[in-house]
Amino acid sequence: MVISSIIFHSVEFSKLVAGSSVCSGDSGGGLVFKFSNRFFIAGVVSLSPLANTADGGCDSHQYGLYTVVYNYSENFILRNMVRFKPAIGEDSMCESCTTVTPPPTTTEQPGSTVGSTKPTEPTKSTERPQDGCILPEHPDSGRWSVLGNSAQEFSPGKFVEKYTILVVQCNEKHKLDGFEYLVCRSGSWSEKVGKCLKTCSSLQNTLTTKVVCLFETKETDNCTDPVDGTLAKFKCAPFYEEKSINLGPLLCVDGTWSKPPPKCVPG
Repeated sequence: MVISSIIFHSVEFSKLVAGSSVCSGDSGGGLVFKFSNRFFIAGVVSLSPLANTADGGCDSHQYGLYTVVYNYSENFILRNMVRFKPAIGEDSMCESCTTVTPPPTTTEQPGSTVGSTKPTEPTKSTERPQDGCILPEHPDSGRWSVLGNSAQEFSPGKFVEKYTILVVQCNEKHKLDGFEYLVCRSGSWSEKVGKCLKTCSSLQNTLTTKVVCLFETKETDNCTDPVDGTLAKFKCAPFYEEKSINLGPLLCVDGTWSKPPPKCVPG
């Protein structure tokens, strides 16, 4: 297996102790970075050079070799995270899932000269693997793809093996209302394919205006790529008021806001 790597000074980042060597702690330590108050692992220590001393050992003053984590995020890490994610219920089934019924087996017609009546071998495109699932229709304005398999062609109606993972993506200016990852478990998908909804232009808070968006029962500050059906409510900052005294909510309909957003001016 070819391992893509990136070289950094051999500093142990896994314990977030600046300047400590991988020689002093975890030889499999991770190279992490902070983003939005979270720490993300970018690399894992693959090896570190030996010290040029009588005792040998790890040289803390040399460069270390790190395996780049994101190169394996789709085919290994993400696949196993989704596959082994804890599920509710004994069979990892959801109430809304649809169990697949295998296609009927065809037989020879009576009087056929081919031979005795016997089941006809199904083609590979319609053959159902044990506990496999039937591929669903693509969502409108979007499509799904099979995680980790870009070579083989897949289409709705074909059967795939158990633990196959679908990644659902939407077209530009659309947003998925549903689950991004679907897993084939015991003959049915973990969730139904979501919908790709049109998005309206984003609305952001300003020094004079605060906006809160509501979609179904979920409320969020700032409206980034709000989907069809989102309600936007505005409030002016203290000592400011809406120019036309109209702070009524806006509704995102088919990719367009029902009216222009209000502007708050000094009162």
